[in-house]
Amino acid sequence: MPGRRGHRRHIEDIAQLYSAALDVALTATLAAVGVVRRNADQGSNLAALFNNRGSEYDNKGEYDRAVQDFDQAIRLNPELADAFFNRGNAYNYKGEYDRAIQDYDRAIRIKPTAGVFGMSADIHLRKGEYDRAIADASAAIRLDPKNDVSAVAFNIRGDAYRYKRDYDRTIADYSQAILLVPYTVAFLRNRANTLFLAGKYDMAIADYEALMRLSPRAAADAL
Repeated sequence: MPGRRGHRRHIEDIAQLYSAALDVALTATLAAVGVVRRNADQGSNLAALFNNRGSEYDNKGEYDRAVQDFDQAIRLNPELADAFFNRGNAYNYKGEYDRAIQDYDRAIRIKPTAGVFGMSADIHLRKGEYDRAIADASAAIRLDPKNDVSAVAFNIRGDAYRYKRDYDRTIADYSQAILLVPYTVAFLRNRANTLFLAGKYDMAIADYEALMRLSPRAAADAL
Protein backbone atom coordinates (compact mmCIF):
# COMPACT_ATOMS: atom_id res chain seq x y z
CA MET A 1 0.00 0.00 0.00
CA PRO A 2 1.25 3.53 -0.69
CA GLY A 3 2.70 5.40 2.28
CA ARG A 4 1.88 8.88 3.49
CA ARG A 5 4.21 10.43 0.93
CA GLY A 6 2.49 8.49 -1.85
CA HIS A 7 -0.93 9.71 -0.73
CA ARG A 8 0.34 13.31 -0.64
CA ARG A 9 1.73 12.97 -4.16
CA HIS A 10 -1.57 11.49 -5.33
CA ILE A 11 -3.48 14.46 -3.89
CA GLU A 12 -1.04 16.89 -5.54
CA ASP A 13 -1.52 15.14 -8.89
CA ILE A 14 -5.31 15.42 -8.57
CA ALA A 15 -5.00 19.13 -7.72
CA GLN A 16 -2.81 19.72 -10.79
CA LEU A 17 -5.28 17.88 -13.04
CA TYR A 18 -8.16 19.93 -11.64
CA SER A 19 -6.27 23.18 -12.22
CA ALA A 20 -5.44 22.10 -15.78
CA ALA A 21 -9.10 21.27 -16.43
CA LEU A 22 -10.12 24.74 -15.23
CA ASP A 23 -7.55 26.29 -17.56
CA VAL A 24 -8.96 24.34 -20.51
CA ALA A 25 -12.52 25.39 -19.64
CA LEU A 26 -11.48 29.01 -19.28
CA THR A 27 -9.65 28.99 -22.63
CA ALA A 28 -12.71 27.53 -24.35
CA THR A 29 -14.97 30.14 -22.79
CA LEU A 30 -12.63 32.97 -23.82
CA ALA A 31 -12.77 31.74 -27.39
CA ALA A 32 -16.55 31.53 -27.30
CA VAL A 33 -16.79 35.10 -25.97
CA GLY A 34 -14.72 36.27 -28.93
CA VAL A 35 -17.00 34.49 -31.40
CA VAL A 36 -20.21 35.85 -29.93
CA ARG A 37 -18.82 39.39 -29.68
CA ARG A 38 -18.51 39.36 -33.47
CA ASN A 39 -22.21 38.63 -33.70
CA ALA A 40 -23.90 41.56 -31.97
CA ASP A 41 -27.43 40.14 -32.17
CA GLN A 42 -26.62 37.41 -29.65
CA GLY A 43 -26.48 39.61 -26.54
CA SER A 44 -28.19 37.09 -24.28
CA ASN A 45 -25.71 34.42 -25.36
CA LEU A 46 -22.86 36.80 -24.62
CA ALA A 47 -24.27 37.43 -21.15
CA ALA A 48 -24.33 33.68 -20.51
CA LEU A 49 -20.74 33.36 -21.71
CA PHE A 50 -19.54 36.18 -19.47
CA ASN A 51 -21.35 34.44 -16.61
CA ASN A 52 -19.64 31.15 -17.47
CA ARG A 53 -16.22 32.78 -17.75
CA GLY A 54 -16.79 34.54 -14.44
CA SER A 55 -17.56 31.17 -12.89
CA GLU A 56 -14.25 29.81 -14.20
CA TYR A 57 -12.36 32.75 -12.70
CA ASP A 58 -14.29 32.19 -9.46
CA ASN A 59 -13.26 28.52 -9.42
CA LYS A 60 -9.64 29.60 -9.79
CA GLY A 61 -9.94 32.03 -6.88
CA GLU A 62 -9.63 35.11 -9.12
CA TYR A 63 -12.59 36.87 -7.57
CA ASP A 64 -11.95 40.38 -8.88
CA ARG A 65 -11.86 39.14 -12.47
CA ALA A 66 -14.92 37.02 -11.78
CA VAL A 67 -16.83 40.08 -10.53
CA GLN A 68 -15.87 42.00 -13.68
CA ASP A 69 -17.33 39.27 -15.88
CA PHE A 70 -20.48 38.98 -13.78
CA ASP A 71 -20.84 42.78 -14.09
CA GLN A 72 -20.74 42.41 -17.87
CA ALA A 73 -23.26 39.57 -17.80
CA ILE A 74 -25.67 41.64 -15.71
CA ARG A 75 -25.22 44.70 -17.94
CA LEU A 76 -26.14 42.60 -20.97
CA ASN A 77 -28.99 40.75 -19.25
CA PRO A 78 -30.27 42.38 -16.05
CA GLU A 79 -32.65 39.44 -15.52
CA LEU A 80 -29.92 36.79 -15.41
CA ALA A 81 -30.43 35.51 -11.88
CA ASP A 82 -27.44 33.17 -12.04
CA ALA A 83 -25.11 36.12 -12.64
CA PHE A 84 -26.39 37.92 -9.54
CA PHE A 85 -26.05 34.71 -7.52
CA ASN A 86 -22.53 34.07 -8.80
CA ARG A 87 -21.44 37.65 -8.21
CA GLY A 88 -22.87 37.40 -4.72
CA ASN A 89 -20.76 34.30 -4.12
CA ALA A 90 -17.63 36.11 -5.35
CA TYR A 91 -18.33 39.04 -3.02
CA ASN A 92 -18.95 36.52 -0.24
CA TYR A 93 -15.53 34.93 -0.80
CA LYS A 94 -13.98 38.42 -0.82
CA GLY A 95 -15.58 39.14 2.55
CA GLU A 96 -17.84 41.87 1.13
CA TYR A 97 -20.95 40.54 2.81
CA ASP A 98 -23.29 43.50 2.32
CA ARG A 99 -22.67 43.46 -1.43
CA ALA A 100 -23.18 39.71 -1.47
CA ILE A 101 -26.53 40.07 0.30
CA GLN A 102 -27.65 42.72 -2.21
CA ASP A 103 -26.90 40.35 -5.08
CA TYR A 104 -28.57 37.39 -3.37
CA ASP A 105 -31.68 39.53 -2.77
CA ARG A 106 -31.77 40.51 -6.45
CA ALA A 107 -31.34 36.88 -7.53
CA ILE A 108 -34.19 35.87 -5.21
CA ARG A 109 -36.49 38.49 -6.73
CA ILE A 110 -35.76 37.18 -10.23
CA LYS A 111 -35.63 33.42 -9.57
CA PRO A 112 -35.83 32.18 -5.98
CA THR A 113 -33.95 28.93 -5.41
CA ALA A 114 -32.96 26.92 -2.36
CA GLY A 115 -29.28 27.55 -3.11
CA VAL A 116 -29.60 31.34 -3.09
CA PHE A 117 -31.67 31.36 0.10
CA GLY A 118 -29.15 29.02 1.72
CA MET A 119 -26.18 31.25 0.92
CA SER A 120 -28.08 34.32 2.09
CA ALA A 121 -29.00 32.57 5.34
CA ASP A 122 -25.36 31.70 5.96
CA ILE A 123 -24.20 35.31 5.61
CA HIS A 124 -26.97 36.66 7.82
CA LEU A 125 -26.01 34.07 10.43
CA ARG A 126 -22.38 35.23 10.36
CA LYS A 127 -23.53 38.84 10.67
CA GLY A 128 -25.54 37.95 13.78
CA GLU A 129 -28.86 38.62 12.02
CA TYR A 130 -30.48 35.47 13.35
CA ASP A 131 -34.12 36.13 12.50
CA ARG A 132 -33.26 36.83 8.85
CA ALA A 133 -31.03 33.74 8.80
CA ILE A 134 -33.94 31.65 10.10
CA ALA A 135 -36.30 33.14 7.50
CA ASP A 136 -33.94 32.50 4.58
CA ALA A 137 -33.04 28.98 5.75
CA SER A 138 -36.74 28.20 6.12
CA ALA A 139 -37.36 29.40 2.55
CA ALA A 140 -34.55 27.15 1.28
CA ILE A 141 -36.09 24.18 3.07
CA ARG A 142 -39.56 24.90 1.67
CA LEU A 143 -38.26 25.13 -1.89
CA ASP A 144 -36.31 21.86 -1.81
CA PRO A 145 -36.84 19.97 1.45
CA LYS A 146 -35.01 16.72 0.77
CA ASN A 147 -31.50 17.29 -0.57
CA ASP A 148 -28.01 18.28 0.56
CA VAL A 149 -28.79 22.00 0.26
CA SER A 150 -31.69 21.61 2.66
CA ALA A 151 -29.49 19.65 5.07
CA VAL A 152 -27.14 22.64 5.21
CA ALA A 153 -30.15 24.97 5.59
CA PHE A 154 -31.41 22.93 8.54
CA ASN A 155 -27.93 23.18 10.07
CA ILE A 156 -27.79 26.96 9.53
CA ARG A 157 -31.26 27.42 11.00
CA GLY A 158 -30.24 25.22 13.92
CA ASP A 159 -27.20 27.44 14.49
CA ALA A 160 -29.41 30.52 14.54
CA TYR A 161 -31.81 28.95 17.04
CA ARG A 162 -28.81 27.91 19.18
CA TYR A 163 -27.57 31.50 19.33
CA LYS A 164 -31.10 32.47 20.40
CA ARG A 165 -30.92 29.71 23.06
CA ASP A 166 -33.95 27.93 21.60
CA TYR A 167 -32.42 24.52 22.16
CA ASP A 168 -35.45 22.37 21.35
CA ARG A 169 -35.74 23.86 17.88
CA THR A 170 -31.97 23.68 17.49
CA ILE A 171 -31.90 19.96 18.24
CA ALA A 172 -34.86 19.33 15.92
CA ASP A 173 -33.11 21.08 13.02
CA TYR A 174 -29.76 19.35 13.55
CA SER A 175 -31.66 16.05 13.67
CA GLN A 176 -33.29 16.82 10.32
CA ALA A 177 -29.89 17.65 8.83
CA ILE A 178 -28.55 14.31 10.08
CA LEU A 179 -31.53 12.45 8.62
CA LEU A 180 -30.88 14.02 5.20
CA VAL A 181 -27.11 13.51 5.23
CA PRO A 182 -26.17 10.88 7.84
CA TYR A 183 -22.67 10.56 9.26
CA THR A 184 -21.85 14.24 8.74
CA VAL A 185 -19.38 15.17 11.45
CA ALA A 186 -20.39 18.83 11.72
CA PHE A 187 -24.10 18.07 12.09
CA LEU A 188 -23.53 15.38 14.70
CA ARG A 189 -21.07 17.53 16.66
CA ASN A 190 -23.53 20.44 16.68
CA ARG A 191 -26.34 18.27 17.99
CA ALA A 192 -24.13 16.66 20.64
CA ASN A 193 -23.01 20.04 21.96
CA THR A 194 -26.56 21.38 22.01
CA LEU A 195 -27.89 18.31 23.80
CA PHE A 196 -25.23 18.92 26.43
CA LEU A 197 -26.22 22.59 26.75
CA ALA A 198 -29.86 21.53 27.10
CA GLY A 199 -28.98 19.19 29.93
CA LYS A 200 -29.86 16.06 27.95
CA TYR A 201 -26.68 14.32 28.97
CA ASP A 202 -27.51 10.72 28.07
CA MET A 203 -28.44 11.73 24.52
CA ALA A 204 -25.38 13.94 24.30
CA ILE A 205 -23.15 11.04 25.35
CA ALA A 206 -24.70 8.83 22.66
CA ASP A 207 -23.91 11.47 20.03
CA TYR A 208 -20.36 11.95 21.33
CA GLU A 209 -19.80 8.20 21.13
CA ALA A 210 -21.12 8.13 17.56
CA LEU A 211 -18.89 11.10 16.77
CA MET A 212 -15.90 9.28 18.24
CA ARG A 213 -16.51 6.39 15.86
CA LEU A 214 -16.75 8.75 12.90
CA SER A 215 -13.90 11.11 13.77
CA PRO A 216 -11.94 10.86 17.05
CA ARG A 217 -10.33 14.25 16.39
CA ALA A 218 -13.73 15.95 15.93
CA ALA A 219 -15.02 14.29 19.09
CA ALA A 220 -12.00 15.53 21.03
CA ASP A 221 -12.52 19.07 19.70
CA ALA A 222 -16.18 18.97 20.69
CA LEU A 223 -15.50 18.00 24.29
